[in-house]
Amino acid sequence: MLYSGNMIGRLINIDDSYENLVKNLTLKSCEVEEVKKRQLPDELVVGKTTKVEKHPDADKLYVCQVDCGEHGKFQIITGGENIVSNRFVAVALPGCYLSHIDLKIGERKMRGLDSAGMICSKEELGINEDTDKHWIWLLDEDILVEQSDIGKPLKNVATYLENAIIDVENKTLTNRPDLTGHFGLSTEIFAIYPKNKLRYSKINSYMEDFSNINVFEMLENTKPLEKEIISETSGLRSYILMSIDNINVEQSDFYTRLNLLDLGLTPKNNWVDFSNLFLFFTGQPIHFFDADKVKGNIRIKDAKDGEEFEDLFGEKHTLNSNDLVIADDEKILALAGVMGSNNSCVDENTKNILVEIANFDNVRVRKTGTRLGLRTDAQIRYEKNINPLFSLYASIIFLEELKFFYKTLGDYQIGGTNFYADQFTRSLYTKTIDIDISNIEKFVFGKEADLQGDIKNTLEGLGFVFVGNNTIKVPVRRSPEDINIKEDVVEEFARIYGYDNIKEIPLSWDLENVEFTQEVNLQRKIEDVFSKDYDFDQIETYPWINEDILDVFGVDKSQLVELENPIDYQQRYLRSDMLGSMVSSVAKNFREFDFIKIYDTGKVWYKTSDSVVEQKRLSFALYKRSIDGWQEDLSLLAKSYVRGFIGSMGIDLNIDYQPTDKSYFHPKKQGKIFLGDEEIGYIGVLHPIYYENFKFFENSQICYVELCLEKISSIVEAFDKKIGKSYYETLQDQIVFRDVSFVVDKDFQYGKIIEQINKVEGIEDVDVFDIYFGENLPENKKSISLTLKIRGKGDSSSDEINKHMREAIENVKSVGGEVRE
Repeated sequence: MLYSGNMIGRLINIDDSYENLVKNLTLKSCEVEEVKKRQLPDELVVGKTTKVEKHPDADKLYVCQVDCGEHGKFQIITGGENIVSNRFVAVALPGCYLSHIDLKIGERKMRGLDSAGMICSKEELGINEDTDKHWIWLLDEDILVEQSDIGKPLKNVATYLENAIIDVENKTLTNRPDLTGHFGLSTEIFAIYPKNKLRYSKINSYMEDFSNINVFEMLENTKPLEKEIISETSGLRSYILMSIDNINVEQSDFYTRLNLLDLGLTPKNNWVDFSNLFLFFTGQPIHFFDADKVKGNIRIKDAKDGEEFEDLFGEKHTLNSNDLVIADDEKILALAGVMGSNNSCVDENTKNILVEIANFDNVRVRKTGTRLGLRTDAQIRYEKNINPLFSLYASIIFLEELKFFYKTLGDYQIGGTNFYADQFTRSLYTKTIDIDISNIEKFVFGKEADLQGDIKNTLEGLGFVFVGNNTIKVPVRRSPEDINIKEDVVEEFARIYGYDNIKEIPLSWDLENVEFTQEVNLQRKIEDVFSKDYDFDQIETYPWINEDILDVFGVDKSQLVELENPIDYQQRYLRSDMLGSMVSSVAKNFREFDFIKIYDTGKVWYKTSDSVVEQKRLSFALYKRSIDGWQEDLSLLAKSYVRGFIGSMGIDLNIDYQPTDKSYFHPKKQGKIFLGDEEIGYIGVLHPIYYENFKFFENSQICYVELCLEKISSIVEAFDKKIGKSYYETLQDQIVFRDVSFVVDKDFQYGKIIEQINKVEGIEDVDVFDIYFGENLPENKKSISLTLKIRGKGDSSSDEINKHMREAIENVKSVGGEVRE
């Protein structure tokens, strides 16, 4: 989900850096993935072309004389097809660095003529407009520029050209529909920052409106609209219908277009652009109907089975009775919460519009969009369960936004307004929670902390309204299922206050006995080896996989298990391996670390001819960025980790690798992993052609390993039965653990050592915990370190334990091993 710094700045302005803002939002509200800034250098100035001539030796080049004010006059050669004289242009002076295209501008000859500086296009400045045209940017077409601006830095003439786009991880917004708009995110910022950090805020005035205005009375006292709202379904929760007359449909002004472009949207026309910006501004979808194409009243009803709907793009869909539709007396106008129809859309001939600000059953909207394969910005927000009361209050913001965008919308007249609200929506107006501030203090801190004033200010900053001393009204912007009990209110304060500022209090609980099984033993072994011995970070990934990742790796989706009713349509497939999940996790962290080691144990699913197979797997990924230019082969390091892990299980079988031909791995650095005759997994180094998909640095390397735990577990069990290993002890036994290391030939199979040690009565278990090659060892030798588990009777002496140890050492010497001193 993208947020524009300029749009946030219309609601709130803080005295802090984006870096600190990102940290605060991530810790207290939502996970920020990235911030992309568009910054314009001081050396990018307003210039004016005084003379333009064709280049004498190039048909597609023009020689321009450009006045740059106090910086002087420059001859600049350009290929811009639309260049003419006496126009304002954006000029990058010699020495200017344009970060978007990674280019430092200098002086050079072009076809024999001197050129100093560059006349820029929008694309070269990071503005995603006119990218299909070989144009330079004629500033006076989009920006109010005067003669006195010549020579001034462009960023000072139009300050909104600089911007920062905040990219928030969508999964952190699942239960927070209010955060899908700039209004909600700005409210969080308002609550997070102390008042002395606020330079400007419009949030508090909107909060006062929401607190003091009874929206039902306000709407009932507006001029009524002749068209009625007729609800014929239980799926409608609230609905506002407003008429706006005598409009002009034309291109939006540049400020409006730039706001859309920065959010990844495509400008259409002034009124459609306004509706899209309003959705992103508030998180509340709105829709415009061409009023002259609507016949009779507005009806919200259940679709009929087999009924056909044609969307905005002319695509036809077959509906069923679970779908909600907006209709007039003759036809379907829109698929509720998803998309409008082309039979009532706003076009260049539209003169009057009907504004819809509505709220529908979120489950029905999600199921409709998922079933029809549609994924719209409106649906994404409705399915998160927008508060239907906020949908009504959004009309207050709507009227304010109409005034703000007067320049692009032109003249218009607001007509009448009708509204509908079901009983559930009306009940939310009086929704309160009984809670005492002193109880919040004790709940969070475990004692009185003299912070009741801070608690009250924080909650009011989030939009809570105190009704008396011990009653609080929930903010109308929050989902109706979000805050229902006093513990929810406590959590709201705690997250804004900062969990890191709350002293930990030890918990106490009763432990229940859990049977120690091979599965538990294997999981503990994984954690011991990877977390403790090899210093990996353990993560937990989701069992579903984003469709974009599947497309990157070219996965055959027909072989995947598809969820019938996914929360997110883009994540409707269960993963068949953990590669996408792990590489995506590396992609989220590689900018902060040059060396990453992560592992996870999780389930995968895949189809066979007659069933679905579910397996549990261990996966780990290594990422390393080369600073000095020398690339370490991570596959060798990964193989050593595989060898160490298998060795820790005490399995006397060879590990072998056989070639594979996966397109997303380096052709020379991939293979199947065999343990004896059993294939247990695979290894591969990600092919560099995939780095761009995840924005990895070119001088980096990613190695991935995946192992099937069921297969490893069955091999361990078979081996344990063979040697008679047991996982249970009794309280009457004396258990002693001793470590010992043996030096053997490099190709020596450590299974022989285990076999000899297991011959000693009283030694019950042998665990290999390290295999070492290198310094302090003779050539072609290796060291094998083991832990011996010695079982004795309750009165066993040290001498008896040492006797078992000496016997084990002698047995190992008999097959060629020597104790390492």
